[in-house]
Amino acid sequence: MKRENGLTEKRQSASINKHLRLAMLCTVLCSAGPRIFAQDRGISVEPIAASAPGGNAGLFVGINQFNQDNSLQPLRFAVNDAIAQAHLFVIELKLVPPANCILVLAGEPTSEDARSQLADLDRAGVKRADPLKSAVLRSLVTVAEIPKDDGDLVVVSISSHGFEDRGVAYAMPSDGLRGFLEDTAVNLSSVEQRLSQSKAGKRLLLVDACRERASPDARGADTPMSAAFRSALAGAEGQAVLASCDAGQLSVENPELEHGVFTYFLVEALHGKAAADERGFITLRSVSDYVAGAVQDFVLRAKPGMERSKAQRPWFKGPRVAEQIPLAVDPGIRARQAAFKTEVMTVVHSLASKINRRGAFNTGLYDRLAEALEQAQDDDAGHRLLLRAQEFIAGKVDEELFVAYVEKTLETSEQQSARLEREANERKDHERQAKIAELLATAQANDSKENGRTALAALDELLGLDPNHAEARLLRAKIAAYYGPTKDAPWENSLGMKFVPVPGTDVLFSIWDTRVQDYQVFVSESRREWPKPKFEQGPTHPAVNVTWEDAKAFCEWLTKKEQGEGRLDSSQSYRLPTDAEWSIAVGLGREHGETPAEKDGKTEGVYPWGNQWPPPHGAGKYRSTANGDENRNTTPVGSFEANGFGLYDMGGNVCQWCEDLYRPSGQERVLRGASWSNHDPDHLLSSRRFSHLPSHRGRSDGFRCVLSVSSPPP
Repeated sequence: MKRENGLTEKRQSASINKHLRLAMLCTVLCSAGPRIFAQDRGISVEPIAASAPGGNAGLFVGINQFNQDNSLQPLRFAVNDAIAQAHLFVIELKLVPPANCILVLAGEPTSEDARSQLADLDRAGVKRADPLKSAVLRSLVTVAEIPKDDGDLVVVSISSHGFEDRGVAYAMPSDGLRGFLEDTAVNLSSVEQRLSQSKAGKRLLLVDACRERASPDARGADTPMSAAFRSALAGAEGQAVLASCDAGQLSVENPELEHGVFTYFLVEALHGKAAADERGFITLRSVSDYVAGAVQDFVLRAKPGMERSKAQRPWFKGPRVAEQIPLAVDPGIRARQAAFKTEVMTVVHSLASKINRRGAFNTGLYDRLAEALEQAQDDDAGHRLLLRAQEFIAGKVDEELFVAYVEKTLETSEQQSARLEREANERKDHERQAKIAELLATAQANDSKENGRTALAALDELLGLDPNHAEARLLRAKIAAYYGPTKDAPWENSLGMKFVPVPGTDVLFSIWDTRVQDYQVFVSESRREWPKPKFEQGPTHPAVNVTWEDAKAFCEWLTKKEQGEGRLDSSQSYRLPTDAEWSIAVGLGREHGETPAEKDGKTEGVYPWGNQWPPPHGAGKYRSTANGDENRNTTPVGSFEANGFGLYDMGGNVCQWCEDLYRPSGQERVLRGASWSNHDPDHLLSSRRFSHLPSHRGRSDGFRCVLSVSSPPP
């Protein structure tokens, strides 16, 4: 329905009615229950709901008479207690429908009030059951199965003699025998277990049974609750337990009250004597606190001189969420809520005149704010929103500020999370840019060989924040050249071998295979044997007839040479590439398998030049039938086009030794890249591995060095 001047009369009337209904509503366990208020002549209960929720259920047991065991002294007011509690939950609080309530009594009510309440319950249709053990247990099963979901309540109350035997707590039915507790008494652990199986989300067990330990020769002596009995009751999980007294105490019956003291003050608490919280609700925790204090104070007054630790004090045990369940409402809250809602409706109506269809406070925002005000509660947040709206109406806050406040206040949890994340990211980005500027300034101020280490540390931190910062990368390459190779910049060594970084690795790759002229220097200085091939090679051809052991020795020699010359520091060294590094350098993606043998040839249709077959002219130096190249044997390094990393001859010319074993259990080492003698498509695959013993020397086998600028591979 559209608004007329912000709110039509019909909408206003419907909204006011809704607010009045909300103001009158009190959530009580299952979202329906009574208002409790004090009158001049005492405490009264006025139910809100016409009938109790159909999924709630209750069992109330009161046993005065024990007809099978003369040693059990009769009780005076257990029947009165059960009747009073049933009347409270069924008739007064309207929490349990009469049809879902079972009353178990052994004996007759002993007061006019109890007899009147019992008559009310009978007229309402409350069911009765025999006070025998079997009937009590059947009744328990019945009420536990009535609830159907988490919103339902089941309450079980037992007033009788109680005993403990071997850590098990028992309550006595009318046919119970003290000498045969396990066979004839009601096991309270079984009661708790049956309750835990109920679908009810709210389960309350009330126990007033504190004459506890039985012995065959004891005849009616009252015995305080033992620690074992209390422990057995407190073991209940998933439900709230309110017991009439603590360990070492007796549960007292009082003739003047015509009730057990526990039940009397329990009823008083639910009649409004328990303190309300700041919302005006009387919670289960408030009820239990009131009952505990009131019962003990009453007993101490009735029995002067009794030690406080011996005086009856009820105790509560249950989940934290159960403590906050509201059971009643302070009458003042109704008036406050009604007044608040009336004030809200006035503000909503007045806000309509502030709508600026072309401004920030437009119809859409007005609708959102009106809905939020109509749903606001009589609490700090609700009053704060109402006050800001009143200030806006009175012209004390300008439109822009008010709209900003409203937008922030009305945002959903998702919108709030998004805003907070956005603001946090903006702060982080601002801090990041400021840090980058600071680090770049530090590096520029220390651009010299003397202070370059400070500059490099600043640039490394900067590139960690922004890896693509072009100015920082160029400056780092310049400063790093003062000291030697780094993994991020090209490098040329003392033999004229050129190295470039390969992303995805921590090494610099030689751009070509080790040349004859490079290897010859090593052979001359080390006097190492080097059989020449039977074909002609120039100084820039790749060195062949080199074993894996020769290649390793060359790397060690060159490392020692350049460390001694100060070109490399102690953490930098030449070595052969690992099989994994070579795969990255040739452009392979993820390979399946753990070892070189398992990966051998598994990536099909991928060659150093691409995916086509046969290889295009100029793709590399392979056997002539592969690409039509008529040149035989090796060619000078760099004769063909480099790959994307600037590396030449990653396929063809010579096979290249790698660091790895072909199989962990074997002795053969890996060679990669094919050579001038290969032409078979499988041999030219980028994923193809060859293998030979470390001492193998072949006319098509050479090697490529990498420069490790950090730590060597494992």
